[in-house]
Amino acid sequence: MKTILVPTDFSKNAENALHYAINIAKRMQAKIILLHTFHIENNNAPLPLSMVDKQVEVAKKKSDDQLKAHYNSVSHGSNHPIDYISSENFLTDELLRLTEERNIDLIIMGTQGASGSLSKQIFGTNSSQVIEKAKCPVLAIPEGALTNYVKKIVYASEFIDSDIPSLQSIANLAELFEAEIEVIHISEFDDADSQKALEKFKSKVTKNVSYKNISYKLLAGRDVEERIESYMEEVKVDMLVMSAHQRSLMDKLFGKSVTKVMAFYLKVPLMVFHHHRTKLDDATDHAVTKLIL
Repeated sequence: MKTILVPTDFSKNAENALHYAINIAKRMQAKIILLHTFHIENNNAPLPLSMVDKQVEVAKKKSDDQLKAHYNSVSHGSNHPIDYISSENFLTDELLRLTEERNIDLIIMGTQGASGSLSKQIFGTNSSQVIEKAKCPVLAIPEGALTNYVKKIVYASEFIDSDIPSLQSIANLAELFEAEIEVIHISEFDDADSQKALEKFKSKVTKNVSYKNISYKLLAGRDVEERIESYMEEVKVDMLVMSAHQRSLMDKLFGKSVTKVMAFYLKVPLMVFHHHRTKLDDATDHAVTKLIL
């Protein structure tokens, strides 16, 4: 991992995400890009182009100064490699643009969870939009999450091949913290077929991921998000990891993006990976769908 992109609006929530990013960047010797997007107030009165350019210039200078002061305050004057970017673009658009242009390896951003029933949430936050659209992994840090403590990482898997490179990436992170990885799978039936799928996936992971501190668990449940939520309450978890696969099985079965739901609701950091599905993944989906339906 070489470059981490961190958006900020200078709020406490964003500050916590920056703390988290600095901790990971130092351990991985990665560079941080700190981003702030600003907007010029417009009263709809026509202005000369030169005046508009001047307003943008002033706003950008103010944003740049705020970014440097913000980083120095959070990092306590660290000389860790960092770039500052101030942009008039919309936040989500700028994040996605920079991800392509700068070959970003990871986006770390703050998110605020909502209270109340999961089924009643409306998802329109920047973090959920970025999670849905970004091609690189996104790590969403909820308000109040511990920034220097990662001992248990839970990976919610569909037992498909594209989960394996994600697990390798998580293993690289877990090794830096000497953390445990627990791979969980939600299934309506804890039967011989489910156990066989678990053992087959475990065998593939063992052949491709050298990290030893990985365990596996089947969790019974029909509703993926509710079962993950209840499990997070049962055990002490420091990070949840999921994959937002194209044409996800979870989307097919439950009619909504589970990763989007969890990003809006979680009280612990959530990392989301994105992968293009393979024909083998689709075949796995078909087999699991037959089991569930």
